[in-house]
Amino acid sequence: MKQLNPVSGIPVPDPGQSASVEQEDRSQWLACGLLEEKAGRFEAAAEAYLSVLLLDSRQGQALLGLGRVYLVLGEWDLAGQFLEALLLKQPGHAEGRLMLGLVRYGQGNDAAAIRLLSRPEDPCALFWESRPARECLGECHYRQGDFERAILTWLPLLDHPPASERLLLALGASLFHLGRYQSAYAFFQEAVRQNPANAGALNNCGVACFHLGDAAAAARWLEAALARDPDLGEARDNLQLLAPAAGGQRRCGGGLHE
Repeated sequence: MKQLNPVSGIPVPDPGQSASVEQEDRSQWLACGLLEEKAGRFEAAAEAYLSVLLLDSRQGQALLGLGRVYLVLGEWDLAGQFLEALLLKQPGHAEGRLMLGLVRYGQGNDAAAIRLLSRPEDPCALFWESRPARECLGECHYRQGDFERAILTWLPLLDHPPASERLLLALGASLFHLGRYQSAYAFFQEAVRQNPANAGALNNCGVACFHLGDAAAAARWLEAALARDPDLGEARDNLQLLAPAAGGQRRCGGGLHE
């Protein structure tokens, strides 16, 4: 219902009605953003969420949506800014914390990612279970050279088969760096079973075999890797180093494909 301005007689908006219309606009823009995001039109989704923030700069769903969209687009800094704003408003927002952890992972800030993704009492346990978050948390530990924690973080993913080639190779590489060559070899072989064309996995089988004392098997694996990918530098270098050197000794560069 309109009120009349007592001086001019010009209709003026009813404050209650204005707030209602604004709320309706926010809801429509949020719904639009979610639909565009679901359809994979991330730039359009960002525009819709930004329209919500023009009406209410602290609207949590819009801040989360923008963080999520810019995360998918690889716009780490923008995603981080919106997610930080969300957590400033709602410090206990679990999904916001998870998303910000993934952003910090993407930025290469492993310490911050570990702090955000894990529980304070256990850096290998996620505060909120998510397969992508567990994969990223394990990789953060791996990049920091903490191979034991990387393994402990990744192992629960094996409870939900099939394990990806990437996970099998990562677990194998972690075990290899810890000197557990037989276990590493088993994971590398499983990666080859999943994809016999994976030249990196073939190379890693060869490196593991060398460290297990089987130079002949190592050479076969490395030759198979080069047959699949003649440009794989690690396999080529390893095979050259595996050839008998002066004094009849064999060497291997130990170059894993990671």
